Amino acid sequence: MSEQWDNLRAKAEQAQAARDLVEAQRYWQEALREADRFSRLDRRISLTLEGLAEVYWHMGKFDEATDCCRKLKAIYSELFGPEQFDVGVICTNLAMLHHVRQQYNEAEDYYRQALAIKSKHLGKDHPDIAKLLGNYTNLLHAMNRVDEANKLKSGETIITARNWSKTKTTIELGHRNGESTGEERAFMLSDGDDDDDDGSRGKRGSGTNINREPLSLAVSRWETLRRLAEDMQQKNCLAEAEAVWAASVRYFEPFAAEDPRRMAYALDSMADSLCAVDRHEMAEAFYRKALDIKAKHLGAQHVVVARSLNNLAKLYYQLNRFNEAEPLAQQCIEIYAKLFGTDHPDYATALHNLGTLYHIQVRYADAEPLYRKALVIRQRSLGPSHPETLGLARSLANLLIATGREAEAAKVYGEKSGVITG
Repeated sequence: MSEQWDNLRAKAEQAQAARDLVEAQRYWQEALREADRFSRLDRRISLTLEGLAEVYWHMGKFDEATDCCRKLKAIYSELFGPEQFDVGVICTNLAMLHHVRQQYNEAEDYYRQALAIKSKHLGKDHPDIAKLLGNYTNLLHAMNRVDEANKLKSGETIITARNWSKTKTTIELGHRNGESTGEERAFMLSDGDDDDDDGSRGKRGSGTNINREPLSLAVSRWETLRRLAEDMQQKNCLAEAEAVWAASVRYFEPFAAEDPRRMAYALDSMADSLCAVDRHEMAEAFYRKALDIKAKHLGAQHVVVARSLNNLAKLYYQLNRFNEAEPLAQQCIEIYAKLFGTDHPDYATALHNLGTLYHIQVRYADAEPLYRKALVIRQRSLGPSHPETLGLARSLANLLIATGREAEAAKVYGEKSGVITG
């Protein structure tokens, strides 16, 4: 896929998730111009038209939304046939668009098409069909066809912004026994409100595979968001990066059980982005959730779990919540000792971290042996002139000075530092 189109789509979805419809419209329009380079039946064309149509609907630009939907209906009918489920979804949207514009004859034609197609796939008793009949009943009353409305035996419903339907072109609904409502998003980011008015729709993140796109598509879309977020970080656009990471977490949550690695990566990255702008309290929940995922899928003694423990310990250190940081730092030491032995540089780093935690609390007697043990390991494994070795020597020298041992400190580091590193 075109990287430029991918980036524009991600930005449009991000703006939509943030309810910034003007920005979403701008990015979708740019994406459509980019997609015009592809063939008319290229999936990127229909994805862009769907996103743009939804934005137009929420902005009340019904003429523009209608034009997009007509193009989509032609594309899906050609690709999948006139009775495919997504053709019925687009017919539903066209019916509502004509309905709200009081173009009743056109609306009725599309309501009839949508009912015929959706009933075939979902069955006549499905909640989607009841909603469609309710809207159609409303239309018949508006046309003074009361007797026909009464024969439908359906309660009249009002069209709202939430009635907009989304397609599922990547899932063959005809073989799903009517499980899908057809109104869950297939290619749009979650807008934070995934329940139907009647509460019948399955919630995202509930562990069910109903109303979701395939994992392969979700991974592709998540990777696009990841690249965009990391690009924003490299450009020091921290607020934008945070927003994209947040979108990636919301979007990928339903797939966490199938791909815990990407879910944990998104959570850690979201926490890192919050810490980068000094919002450490908000980062805690993301780090903890990432830690839980890693421990569950990798086991408590895995090196990745140790690094996650260290992230959380560092967070508590920065928040001056030393009592909570201490057991996590101790767990890191235990894991590294078990995995790598007691002569490994990572084990020395874990010792240094716990020593720093004790040092900042003026627990010199607890910090000193950790510093000394870590320093021996670093001198042997990294060399006496390595920056990490020198940083640790400086911390130990500072501790010795604080306890009245200036001569010994000079032997360790050579000068008074006054700085704790780690």
